Amino acid sequence: MTENRDKQHKTRDNSSNMLYVGIGVSAGGLDALEKFLSNVTEKSGMAFIIVQHMDPTHKSGLVNILSRYTKLKVQEVEDGVEVIEDHVYIIPPNKDMGILDGKLQLMEPLESHGFRMPINYFFTTLAQDQEDKSVGIILSGFGSDGSIGLKAIKANGGISIAQDPATAASDGMPNSAIKTGHVDLILAPEQIPSKLLSYKNTSGKIIKKF
Repeated sequence: MTENRDKQHKTRDNSSNMLYVGIGVSAGGLDALEKFLSNVTEKSGMAFIIVQHMDPTHKSGLVNILSRYTKLKVQEVEDGVEVIEDHVYIIPPNKDMGILDGKLQLMEPLESHGFRMPINYFFTTLAQDQEDKSVGIILSGFGSDGSIGLKAIKANGGISIAQDPATAASDGMPNSAIKTGHVDLILAPEQIPSKLLSYKNTSGKIIKKF
């Protein structure tokens, strides 16, 4: 399986300049998401994949809420959906999610609700699948989920960003990410999209540094 996966990476078309932007968010994150998406340009050439901690027994209303703040298509993830630029994807309740060959993969959680780390898992698979086209962003939330995943993204050539804890309703996740020493930028949510666009468009290609 690993050998086949390595072959897929070697043969996959890497000419696309699209960035795969993973966003991890938990408690207090709705305000941060609204500010972030309100500042994303309509033709950014990026895809945004939101992994949020949520009650597994309740239907998410994020699609309807976030659609008010962006002209991009916002959709809840269906298993096997191909990630397309200028779209926003939201993890469904009570699912873990990975990505393989640019397609989102849903699975039943292995851990009970209080012990899940869905952001770490998604970021790690994103790093392996998209390498230097991967971006990890940690927004407001309790705990430390996402910190391990950011390390994986950095190790595979991607970039990592944390919300400025002073702007976060819950600063646990941003602070944990920053303490790893693997965060490239610490910004308010509304500042992140323009920095990503500059990063993407510098010299017309993806580069390793701002």
